[in-house]
Amino acid sequence: MPLNKPLDEFTLNDWLEAQRALPASRFKSMKALATRADIFVPYEVRGRSGQPHVLFESPADAMQIVRIEDREALKEFDDALKAWGDAVVQALRISSAQKTGVSKENDASRRLTYSISYKVRYDKRFHKEPVAIGFRFVRHGIYLHHGAGRGEGGKVGSHWLDRLGVRKETNPASLGKAGFGKRKKQDWFNPVMDQFAPQLLDIAARYCAEMVVHSEFLYL
Repeated sequence: MPLNKPLDEFTLNDWLEAQRALPASRFKSMKALATRADIFVPYEVRGRSGQPHVLFESPADAMQIVRIEDREALKEFDDALKAWGDAVVQALRISSAQKTGVSKENDASRRLTYSISYKVRYDKRFHKEPVAIGFRFVRHGIYLHHGAGRGEGGKVGSHWLDRLGVRKETNPASLGKAGFGKRKKQDWFNPVMDQFAPQLLDIAARYCAEMVVHSEFLYL
């Protein structure tokens, strides 16, 4: 067990080993501690809430009231954030189509390309100031990224509900085979984020110079 190692030195294998060895509640607390300390948590162990996203951390509540009262600046920030999200979604759709080849014969690829969307989340107190933006897409996007297919699962595995509500889970015999079979890894997501992430920093800085942008959970 890598528990005697500092969290900021954890590798992906350390996280996977901890996930297998620890009770679920303790492992969840470990991830929460890493998040509070701005330590990267690999996508493979984030769980269902691990969709790619960015968090915006702003100064204290008193300053938030001042920012919200500046309606013009708040609207400019919100509009710029949504315009950024629209541009990223378009780029992701193009990237996914290039990696998969969208056609009438390729239903899985079509579902991925047209499922990509974003959502802006607002503060819980006033419901006006953006505090996060995240991206959503069908599960096939993760399979494509890791090169996973039938009989070729990832290192951790997962579970889900099919269209009939029946619980499904990864076949244990397929674990660790993703990327080593017929389906090769296709990184359709991260290069787009590398291209657009600097723009997000500029948008946040124009709105609030003290705003901190947490992008450690933006990548697959």
